[in-house]
Amino acid sequence: MEMSREVIGSMITENRQLLRELHETREQVPRTICDRRTCCCSLLPESSFLEFLQLLEAVGRMESKERQGVISKTAAYYFLNPIDRGSCPFLSGTDCLVYEIRPFTCRAYGLWSKEFYDRQAEISRQAKMQVVAGWKALGIDLPGNILSFRQEYCLNVKACDRVPYDDAFLNDIWAEILTLDARFAPYDSLYRERYFSDLSFALISLVIGTQRALVEKVRIVKEAVISGTRTKLRRIMDEILQNAERTLLPLRSQGGLETSGIL
Repeated sequence: MEMSREVIGSMITENRQLLRELHETREQVPRTICDRRTCCCSLLPESSFLEFLQLLEAVGRMESKERQGVISKTAAYYFLNPIDRGSCPFLSGTDCLVYEIRPFTCRAYGLWSKEFYDRQAEISRQAKMQVVAGWKALGIDLPGNILSFRQEYCLNVKACDRVPYDDAFLNDIWAEILTLDARFAPYDSLYRERYFSDLSFALISLVIGTQRALVEKVRIVKEAVISGTRTKLRRIMDEILQNAERTLLPLRSQGGLETSGIL
């Protein structure tokens, strides 16, 4: 089973009410302020499937130059993330291009307790070691600075709302979002299990196919590690930009997910 442009398009145009419910659910997260160091934007955040659909439409609605910039950054992030610690493709300077519809994980960042954050960091570290082993089986040793990187717990985020919250409260909100996702079954599970809730992987797969996305990633990483060049990435980038235009532009629904009276 694959996610096609046609399937994604129909999901976007037929589910305005779910977007309103997503908006109401995420509004429960206390609003925050920070000093905009953008440390949290060093990684593309995990997103729910409904958030993925919303972000896809948002990219389709961008002006051509901005859209191509986001697509280029997304492709580079996907292909190079094993060896190059880039930043979220939606980050522009210190601004977020999709701030009003940013995923739950962005909104909750800095609100989790340090204990919860450390537990999740350990889960992430163990998962990273499995990834390292997988690349090593392909004959590729990933750079040490990427392996050792860990985003430190942020002390600069402050809640603006006087709403009591804790880890359980935030986890309940995330559970509500996943309940909304379940209405898209089996595509919600596909997004989590095949694409690991990674927008970059899912988007590039939508543009060039999942199998090719995986094969090209191995080729690009191997070239970069062994020879220090990125010729293969440059060669495929033009094709991705052209295909992405054909894929994303039709997803700009009339009064769809992004323009349902919320923004």
